[in-house]
Amino acid sequence: FRAITEGSPAALVITRRSDGTILFANPKAGQVLGVPADDLPGSKIQEYFWYPEEREDRVRPLNGDRFIETAPLEMRRADGQRISTIHSLQTIRYQNNDAVLGAFQDVTERLQMEEQLRHAQKMEAVGLRPALGETIAIETRIDQPIPRPLADRGHLQNALVNLAVNARDAMPNGGTLRLGVNAGQPSGRPPADEAAPGLDDYVVITVSDDGCGIPADVIERTTDPFFTTKGMADHSGLGLSMVLGFVRQSGGQLEIESEVGQGTTLRLYLPCAAADAAAVDVVASETPATGHERILVVEDDAAVRQALSTMLQRLGYAVAAAKDGPEALKMLERQAHDLVVTDLIMPGGLRGGDLAARAREQQPEIRVVFISGYAEAISRMAGTLHDGDEVLSKPFSTAEMAAAIRRALDHWPHSPHSSWRRSLS
Repeated sequence: FRAITEGSPAALVITRRSDGTILFANPKAGQVLGVPADDLPGSKIQEYFWYPEEREDRVRPLNGDRFIETAPLEMRRADGQRISTIHSLQTIRYQNNDAVLGAFQDVTERLQMEEQLRHAQKMEAVGLRPALGETIAIETRIDQPIPRPLADRGHLQNALVNLAVNARDAMPNGGTLRLGVNAGQPSGRPPADEAAPGLDDYVVITVSDDGCGIPADVIERTTDPFFTTKGMADHSGLGLSMVLGFVRQSGGQLEIESEVGQGTTLRLYLPCAAADAAAVDVVASETPATGHERILVVEDDAAVRQALSTMLQRLGYAVAAAKDGPEALKMLERQAHDLVVTDLIMPGGLRGGDLAARAREQQPEIRVVFISGYAEAISRMAGTLHDGDEVLSKPFSTAEMAAAIRRALDHWPHSPHSSWRRSLS
């Protein structure tokens, strides 16, 4: 048994069914959890769950010889890093104990890359019209395997979405947006900073279009923070100076190639994260703020709606959910809520800003947190937000959402709700 398990590529753990005590762990389990395998026996497996209370829910369905296969589970490494896993469970007898054999695999990086690809391909609808327009085709190419870039995930996705919007604007009559990811090195100048990563240590993200192109006398000025070729009323897209700033802060480089009438190609060179990159995490771990208020989630995407509702329930809130604005208004008529979390762009004839205004007609003190994956939509909200409103750019972490909710709920210190909350805190 030990010879087979120690050579297994899967992380294997045997726990006592009654209390979760680890009875056996193979070397791969220690590697995934960041602990020497010999140190795991005697500890509780729920100590490595992101939500320790989930352990009972996972074990309860295991009646008799029932087998649970490939279920998702969020776990915590010994260094505090959150990882996404898939696991399978089987009841067994081990050393005269009723036990559970668990096999799990770290899929964190795979899920991150899949999410980035889905985000680039989907480009959710803005109103009933796609964000890039129906005349824009999207082509993607992702080489495998891809190392993890050492960059803030949210900032990277925002940069990519906004570069795609810029490409759309360069193709008013339609065209093709091409997105690519591969490992490589800059084709131009070597890093100016001697401390910069080596030339073989980059993830290369390419965004190209077959639009109008950029004249040679303009291309050198595109990264100037005060330069733009767009009108003042056009809020779409992100200045290349901001993209360059993000890339440089990440220790990378930006290359631009363009030819008038042929199109533009931008390459973001981001340093690869080392295998032990936990020591240089961009976002520090933090304990999410919790609460007990009643929240209404309004999101048209069923999967996102369910995930967000579950997130808020785990933070202690009473949560209801609606698929669009009209349904949300009916729910608000039946039940008062402390806060609404709503997507800015939704079908059903009622966008997030309109929903907030209608909700305040019924409940003047209701708070609102807007969420959106599109900088274009967020920029248009500037100057129109109600005092105390919060705006979150997708993707966001649990801690970021929790903090935004608390800022919104606690904004008015003299509201009747706030004194009630303080008395319970």
